[in-house]
Amino acid sequence: MSSSSFLSIRALIQLAIDEGKKYPRAVDVLKRDIYVDDVVTGAESVESALDLQSQVVQILEKGCFELRKWSSNCPRLLENLDPTHCHNKSLSFDSEPTSPVKVLGMEWNPSSDAFTFTVPGHHNIGGEWNELGLCSAILLKGDAPIMSEIKIV
Repeated sequence: MSSSSFLSIRALIQLAIDEGKKYPRAVDVLKRDIYVDDVVTGAESVESALDLQSQVVQILEKGCFELRKWSSNCPRLLENLDPTHCHNKSLSFDSEPTSPVKVLGMEWNPSSDAFTFTVPGHHNIGGEWNELGLCSAILLKGDAPIMSEIKIV
């Protein structure tokens, strides 16, 4: 971790400490759901997500931070945001209603709420992927996240 990324994360943690009593739900997001410069979080309902969104925006405004590249699988969360700050565009020429969003090295399609990733290389037999080739491509990469279980269906 470089010193600048450490300092930015540390600034967010200090913001959570200083302003956390006013925005209790945002504190968990600042401490748990930020990865480098991405906020990846969610809620159980639309109302809960709207409240969480409001708290996160307000606490970050206290530290002069502004979130951009908003994306959600619920269009209601994007309605009151500046359209230039949203990744989801209302007009798309793709076959999907929205194009995928890169999140932590994976792609997330908000409209289907599905994560995908591409495995580099050609570890296949007879044109089809086999389980061992897929696992070796993931495990030999070296910078893949720690995996507790691999289940290939």
